[in-house]
Amino acid sequence: AGSHQFPKVQIDDLRLQGAGGANTLWASGELDYEETLKISALLESGAIDLATFGDFGSGSVEGQLRLQANLDGEQWDVSLSEVDITGEVEGLPAHVSGYAGINSELRLLASNLQADVNGSQLTLQASGDRSGPTSAHLSVDDLGVWFPGSRGKFTLQALVAQDWEKLTLSGSADDVVWQDLKIASGEISGDYQPEGDGAFQLDVLLADVALGKIDLGNTALSARGDMLEQILSLSTQGDIAGSVELSGRVDDDGDWQGQLASTPLQTGAGNWHLEAPVTVHEAVSRQQMHLGAHCWYFQQTRICPGETLLGEEGSASVSLDGNLDELSVLLPVYLELKGSLSATVKASWAKGQPLELDGEARGRDIVFTRHYAEGESGSVHWERVDAVSYT
Repeated sequence: AGSHQFPKVQIDDLRLQGAGGANTLWASGELDYEETLKISALLESGAIDLATFGDFGSGSVEGQLRLQANLDGEQWDVSLSEVDITGEVEGLPAHVSGYAGINSELRLLASNLQADVNGSQLTLQASGDRSGPTSAHLSVDDLGVWFPGSRGKFTLQALVAQDWEKLTLSGSADDVVWQDLKIASGEISGDYQPEGDGAFQLDVLLADVALGKIDLGNTALSARGDMLEQILSLSTQGDIAGSVELSGRVDDDGDWQGQLASTPLQTGAGNWHLEAPVTVHEAVSRQQMHLGAHCWYFQQTRICPGETLLGEEGSASVSLDGNLDELSVLLPVYLELKGSLSATVKASWAKGQPLELDGEARGRDIVFTRHYAEGESGSVHWERVDAVSYT
């Protein structure tokens, strides 16, 4: 039930109900559209079965909240108040209470919100003006409750100083397993100064990292810079030991110009070398990224990606020249390759057009071996390979 008298729409009683009377939602409120759009609504529910919504897990919640929103051109704000929601999620108690809001500048309005859901806690507090600090705290006791098959716990805290002069971020993680990624422990810290040149820095330190069967050991990620210049570096100390660094700056046209620094990467089978920096150019207006030609060297073998253009239209190529014996270390232990190979593959694409793929390969005395249990194996031998493919 409701009424309409310009410029307001009044809703006295709106009821949404699922099949069999389940998942009932009541709403009442007002919409004012005279000059700016203003919405105020009170939402209440009985027990809502979360399994009905698929990805929200199992359990049920009930309660109420008041929603207020304002839209004036490109300026907007949304706030929740009188929040009081209780229930059970995945067999654990759930409770959300308080109030919170955000505006089009992504600044928090007056907020004091507490949530305890699925064994995880979130606290959000803000004064609503620039005179006081803003803080947020997230704690997850068991990642496996949210992502079955995973495990681990982590915490994350954010603090915005008075007058929004500085945002500080910190956090930690312990015994994290997610798909093929394992992390024994980790720490994150950083800060961002939105005023002035937008200076920022971020440091992530991870201990005993493993990705599948690759042991990366202690891993460090660092990012720092400002609105014009940035540097990103990644280092590992495990089966792959070394560091890579990407640096760049924004030019007068608003495009990003950077380079990946030359570097050696140490592995148990030998060292890979990038002997010259790789140019990187992101053309923001054209939504394209250009990577310069470069080569990675491993003993007597080289792998050389050519000029690469990434975007809706683009092209890429890669060539390989060397001994397959050396590259065999990259394969699973039950596979083995021997021989010499020289190959080139080129690809290009465009909107509405099929992928164009060209390639050629020349090889000598190539032996592919598959090892089985109890010392058995099977091999295929090619004395000579000459192949050309065009589309």
